[in-house]
Amino acid sequence: MTGTRFGFHDPEGLLIGGHFLHTKETLTSVNPTTLEPLGRVCVAGKKQVEEATALALSAFRHWAKTPPETRSAHFRRAREILVNWAEDVARLIAQEQGKPVVEALTVEVLPALGTLLFLEKEAPRILQERPIRFFELLFADKKGYFRFEPKGPVLVISPWNYPFLLPLSAVAFALAAGNTVVLKPSPITPLTGALVGRLFHEAGFPPGTIAVLQGGPGVGQALVERPEFRLIHFTGSTETGRKIMASAAPHLTPLILELGGKDPMIVFADANLERAAAGAVWAAFMNAGQTCSSVERVFVERPLFDAFVEQVVTLTQALKVGDPLDPDTEVGPITAEFQLRKVEDQVEEAQKKGARVLTGGRRLTEFPGYFYPPTILTQVHLEMRVMEEETFGPLMPIMPFDSEEEVMAWANRSPYGLTASIWTSDLERARRIAAQIQAGVVTVNDHTFSFGEPRATWGGVKASGFGRSRGEFGLLEMTDVKFVGIDPGQRSRPLWWYPYDQTLLSVVRKAPQAFHATDTGQRLQALLHLVRRHWGKLFRELPLPQIALRAWELLER
Repeated sequence: MTGTRFGFHDPEGLLIGGHFLHTKETLTSVNPTTLEPLGRVCVAGKKQVEEATALALSAFRHWAKTPPETRSAHFRRAREILVNWAEDVARLIAQEQGKPVVEALTVEVLPALGTLLFLEKEAPRILQERPIRFFELLFADKKGYFRFEPKGPVLVISPWNYPFLLPLSAVAFALAAGNTVVLKPSPITPLTGALVGRLFHEAGFPPGTIAVLQGGPGVGQALVERPEFRLIHFTGSTETGRKIMASAAPHLTPLILELGGKDPMIVFADANLERAAAGAVWAAFMNAGQTCSSVERVFVERPLFDAFVEQVVTLTQALKVGDPLDPDTEVGPITAEFQLRKVEDQVEEAQKKGARVLTGGRRLTEFPGYFYPPTILTQVHLEMRVMEEETFGPLMPIMPFDSEEEVMAWANRSPYGLTASIWTSDLERARRIAAQIQAGVVTVNDHTFSFGEPRATWGGVKASGFGRSRGEFGLLEMTDVKFVGIDPGQRSRPLWWYPYDQTLLSVVRKAPQAFHATDTGQRLQALLHLVRRHWGKLFRELPLPQIALRAWELLER
């Protein structure tokens, strides 16, 4: 079947409650290179959806109480297993999704290992209680802290373009935070999705903490509508993200939506030409352009435009397109036929509107699979679909620009806002531009690398979604933040409790000036008034020594 050592059953069962269960309905995985069947998985029905969610809820009660340090041991074991599985995982990804083996190792397996190591080492620190010192002077004797508590069962719905790294990352961060997970992989890459579940199962995560349910949109819809889930983490198209929002709304289920992108690359005339051209080619055509953070729009300052275009055409024409199992292959097939048709449609529409194809531009018929060559377009304009809609394929449209203001308007006109890159030797300009770009991730003199860094956050703005994954903020997104405030309880009552009377009114009338007047003289005058008129009440009902100490500290600053 897969040509790996994993020994999948045919069909591969659903992982529920620590066991692999079989159902009558199956789903066939197809190799996009050969269009031959690769293997089958069992499809979940209503019974399996109910069973998996119930087990996730039951397992959560125990897993949530497991100390983060104990969870770390499981991540260490998962990392040890994945080190031994690495080449076989890459081979399966190449066969089922289509990216070359070397690419599967560099952009999926290695970042997955880094993710597991990050959670093993850093999650206990990030999740520990954080004491705070109260800012309000009236609360100077109180103490407080934040707790980061797991939410509950989490539903992860993952895409086909990174069938191993993306579900593994979402599942791992959810588990590290103390949640349990039900994973629904893409029906286009179900075998790789099943492998994610097997990894956590082999690493000894308790039964019920991770389940894998396979199937199409119907299974996803049934899961999204379940009230047991306290968070849904979806990665996929903006259109599907909107549907998930609507389905999750009745239960007010929180969402992390990682959606589409139309990511700009802005190249200034002072950029390193060799690096910028090589970076554009890799970031546009890696994974056959099927990356939500791919370079999909290239804007080049006019003095550099011709040289840049010449360089990227030369580099692109040198790329080897072919079987992803061939170690020399640099660009494999597009994963699905519907995605190939979308690429063809955009190129056809652009040509009809005047775009010029410098290389590529026509489906490769010498291969049986879904192959489309890396394609470069010039003489494009902003109203073309290739400049407006997400392509998710190996296209690079390039436009010249004349000013910083012009290119910023072009970059931000997209409804998407996932990633963007700036290429320049002027790092002050890079900082200025980065502050103006409407995107969740901005990189300088590089592109689409940040998902490989576990400390970096991931997520977009506008139609690219909301919420953050990965890094410290991504881990905390998997938790409910609880504030705990503690009073020593030594005073019978604070000043502002009942009863309300004329004395309290007299005090609070002066309180704004005493605590918040910006003029020091005005503040001192109000404080002296309160002390002279209401010393006894203030002494009984306010922590005056602590207030005085804090006030002095503030003045010292």
